[in-house]
Amino acid sequence: MVTVTDAIESINADSNETFVSLELSGQPELVKSKDGNSYMTSRKTYLTTTYSLTFAQSLIGSKLSGSIIKVDCDPYDYTVKKTGKTITLSHTYSYSPVEQNENNSDDATGVTFSKNGIGTKELVTA
Repeated sequence: MVTVTDAIESINADSNETFVSLELSGQPELVKSKDGNSYMTSRKTYLTTTYSLTFAQSLIGSKLSGSIIKVDCDPYDYTVKKTGKTITLSHTYSYSPVEQNENNSDDATGVTFSKNGIGTKELVTA
């Protein structure tokens, strides 16, 4: 399951037309950083729509079946907003209407361990 967490109006750089996207957030994941620290995060992606901004905003909080998957892509630079540090990434995230169990647990906790988005299928036990 994914959750609609925001609605954003943008302008197409080529045609100057406005369009609306939904921000989708996946299930919580426990991730280990390179230095070994654990933190909680969830995958995020944007899905373009034909909706008005008002209607798209009414969808915030809605659940959709499917998942957010990690997709390899050509390397690109990304600036982390909180630190200002620029890093090179070679992946992006995309919405898939198919449920992926690799990083989304059917366990009651709903949390799996992940190392930089790669599921290890270890479950958090309460």
